[in-house]
Amino acid sequence: MAICLLKSIIKVYCNNIKNMKISSIKQFLNEKQEIIIILALLLLILPFIFLSIYNNPSSDDFSDTAFVRKYGFLASQIKWYNEYTGRFISTGLLSIYPLLGNWFIWYKVFPIFIFVLLYLGFFYFTHSAFGKTLMPIKITLISLILFCFYVYQIPNICQAFYWVPASLAYQLPNAAMLFLFSWIVSKSTISYFRFFIICLFLIVIVGSNEIHMIFLVILIGSLNLRHLIKYKKINFKYFILGMVTLLCSLIVVLAPGNSHRAIIYNHNLEFINSLNTSFKYCNQSITKWLPLLILMFFVIAIFGKKLFVKFNNSKLIYIININPLLVLLATYVLTLTAFFPSLYFGGYLPARVFNLAHLVFFFGWIGFILSMIKYIIIYEKRVNFTSKYLKIIIISVVIFFLSYPNNYRNAYSDLMRGRAYKYNVEYKKRITSIELCSSDTCYVNKITNKPVTLFYADDLMPNQAACDGCMASYFNKKVIIVK
Repeated sequence: MAICLLKSIIKVYCNNIKNMKISSIKQFLNEKQEIIIILALLLLILPFIFLSIYNNPSSDDFSDTAFVRKYGFLASQIKWYNEYTGRFISTGLLSIYPLLGNWFIWYKVFPIFIFVLLYLGFFYFTHSAFGKTLMPIKITLISLILFCFYVYQIPNICQAFYWVPASLAYQLPNAAMLFLFSWIVSKSTISYFRFFIICLFLIVIVGSNEIHMIFLVILIGSLNLRHLIKYKKINFKYFILGMVTLLCSLIVVLAPGNSHRAIIYNHNLEFINSLNTSFKYCNQSITKWLPLLILMFFVIAIFGKKLFVKFNNSKLIYIININPLLVLLATYVLTLTAFFPSLYFGGYLPARVFNLAHLVFFFGWIGFILSMIKYIIIYEKRVNFTSKYLKIIIISVVIFFLSYPNNYRNAYSDLMRGRAYKYNVEYKKRITSIELCSSDTCYVNKITNKPVTLFYADDLMPNQAACDGCMASYFNKKVIIVK
């Protein structure tokens, strides 16, 4: 599947370059400003790649790995499905890498894979929106700007990329949703091979977690309904996508493990209380995210009116023509939907749910920007987005935001101050001391360096433990105690 994605990206560049005139190619090669900005943005996100070198497992990683090694791949899937969860894709993927030898190495490779895959999703989304109306370098620039805005404000960067269980269950389907939505937006003829790949993405999304399942049911259901109303007939491919989504959703929902897990959490289903709490967290989160997203509107604006004209020719025209207030309302409702299921069925909100809600609001806000720009161009043509004074102000505000506490500052700080390196050294010493311990009760060093970007939890500390006894179960010890 990854090879197919890379082939698609390469094909995008080749097709666009092939269709250019000689003058366009010269323009492409001479666009130094865009190249400089792209290099600066790549430099901005580079620390997240380097930090992967110091990434290590924690919490559920140890107990899940011990579970898989004890029962084997197939038996562990059956037990998980019957006793804990119907997320057949998440449990399946979590069961693979522990069986691939030294799984600690995979923990350092996986964040890079997810990071790159998610950016490719942003790139493909941008290309699908503009198609051949923009050159590849501008598509790359726009997608990088959007991606950097997104990474800046992810509520929990560790659970987004570095803690594998959360990243597999939420960030992987996030990337899959971007590719899926991009193919839907492109409205191009879908070959049978591409249709097969889309079906695979559907399965990945639904089988990863219940919130993505709900969003996908809404999306595919809306596609089928829209086509039926507009053309008075059923679209066969949309119908098949709907059937695949429905079948996978039933597999997830009807899992016996769901009821078992509900008993473990002992949570009473309270609709009104869960809805009120969802409104509370939704409003608080949007209040935090909104200042930067308002800035994003003006940053996109400095590309000038020539880019805005492209919106009229883009394949997002049916979004652009919607009233901005309706887009904003739909964005709010979808963001609220991201919070509700976890509160209603589980009674709490893990950080990874905030990450998902952030992505939903982020792309809803992009839809709002597109529709708002269309509105401004039609009704307020005197607005000059290309004013050099506006650009200077916006660049100054961007610099201010970069100096404010954010994920980029944390990543650079973890690297430059050596917290990530020292954490990795301490972690290796702990693992080595456990492996050398011949007793059922082992004493290990305390983790004193905790990089904000990488550190999830210390399972051996009572006030931090996310999984009591996880590490001990992996090493076949009765108990592991911090000195």
